[in-house]
Amino acid sequence: MICPNCKKEISDGNLFCRFCGAKIDSSINEQNSQVSSSPNDETVVMPTANTSNAYEQNTVAMPPQSDAAAYDQNTVVMPPQSDAAAYEQNTVVMPPQSDAAGYEQNTSSMPGAQPNNNTANPPQKPSNKKKVIIICVIAAVIVIAATIFFITQCTKPAKDIDITVPISIEDFDDENSSRIPIKIVGSQNDNKSFNEVCFVDSKGVGISLKPGKYSAVFPASPLCKNGNLYKAPENDVYFTIDDKTKAFDTAGEKYTFKKMNPIDITDDDINNAYEYAKKDSGSKKDLDAYKQATIKVRDDAVAAVAEKAKKEAEEKQKADEKSQIDKIRAAVVAYGKANNNDVIVNAAPYMQFSKIHKEGDLLACVIKTENAGQYSLDPAFVVLRIQSDGSYKALVIDGLEGASVEALQSYGFSASVAKQIHDDFLS
Repeated sequence: MICPNCKKEISDGNLFCRFCGAKIDSSINEQNSQVSSSPNDETVVMPTANTSNAYEQNTVAMPPQSDAAAYDQNTVVMPPQSDAAAYEQNTVVMPPQSDAAGYEQNTSSMPGAQPNNNTANPPQKPSNKKKVIIICVIAAVIVIAATIFFITQCTKPAKDIDITVPISIEDFDDENSSRIPIKIVGSQNDNKSFNEVCFVDSKGVGISLKPGKYSAVFPASPLCKNGNLYKAPENDVYFTIDDKTKAFDTAGEKYTFKKMNPIDITDDDINNAYEYAKKDSGSKKDLDAYKQATIKVRDDAVAAVAEKAKKEAEEKQKADEKSQIDKIRAAVVAYGKANNNDVIVNAAPYMQFSKIHKEGDLLACVIKTENAGQYSLDPAFVVLRIQSDGSYKALVIDGLEGASVEALQSYGFSASVAKQIHDDFLS
């Protein structure tokens, strides 16, 4: 007969095509059986499919061998089974089966076949070996998970601890100043080194550290909008941080920042404070303006001090000059009295002393009288000696023409000074 699927010729009675594996409708097999049957409508009896041999399921049952005549009349003569072709004609070609269940499904569709319960093995319970493997896998997973948990807990970084630094700083405004720098060096408990410049406000807040041992120093003053600069504490600080630490252990003492006198502020002090303030990445203060304010405060203070010193010097000079003039006048009066010269004595109050020269304990100056009336004198000079008590003694009073170099040298002046005095007096 012809396969309805692939159109190839196959043996009559096959339930499946041996070429494409398609199932053959039983109605087609019945039609083919009727066409190929003998005139006596003798049918071929197929044995029941109660065995596992497919060849036996498709073997034609032979009639009883009671006599030759009956045999010849009612028996289908089978062709010789000596070659594969004859075998193929009477063998049902089974389609590819992936499992025993498929085989059972296809064999049960054969006409007259009985369900074959032996084609699939019943499910078996897992062996002890499989149980051991499963247990070992579960145990390995538990060990790995426990190891990972232990490692993560041991290597978990320590939590930063907020630290308060005990600071005292006068006249300081956090809103208008840079933060206070503090350089911290140390070793954390996880064996990592620490070396950073940190910053705190006037309350000492702003530092977070991991547990460990540290030292700290205050390297510079903060910068202020009002131009103030501070003298930072010079002592180093040593401290240990643990889970209970909240502040440096200073036995109640505070690190005091003292406001500097503006005239004591140097350029190095200002530049150092400025450079450290720039390290504070979180600051938004106008550090350049703060620096210029500090420079101006310092310069104004220095200028004020200089001006004051100048005035004081001038006042002192005036006082010294007045004292000197008074001493000269007193010496001139004493000289006039000692020499019974009433003109000199009476003219002394109107005398003006100028061009004063000094060498050692000697003095020489020019004498002029103004508005002296009848006591007016011609220009003269006087040579004096400073006494041990600070008073002056006049050695000579003479007209300017007498102030020769030789005469001045005779009173004790050196030649060079005598020459200067002579030239000055006569100029």
